[in-house]
Amino acid sequence: MAKIKFILDTKNAEDLKILRELSFFQSAKKPAAEKKPAAEKKPAAEESESVHSLEQVRAAVKAKSKEHKDALKAKLKELGAGSVSTLDSSKYDELMKFANEL
Repeated sequence: MAKIKFILDTKNAEDLKILRELSFFQSAKKPAAEKKPAAEKKPAAEESESVHSLEQVRAAVKAKSKEHKDALKAKLKELGAGSVSTLDSSKYDELMKFANEL
């Protein structure tokens, strides 16, 4: 509070110039941290890329579902999905391999 009162009482330009130079008067902005070079990472989209598309997986599951419905449902549950639509794209290859082995 005393700092604010002192600033308000200051009337001439020379006093204001001195105040600006004082460290306690400067804004609370911290100096920008040095930027470190980012480690080379693959974007999440590239990591989860699958050789097969959703349409291909759906077609394969549909073709096998009449004969192996229970096995396919169990595999989807094992992969953390209730249906092909909710299956993570990174797991398409695993489901395709499973369906082709049936």
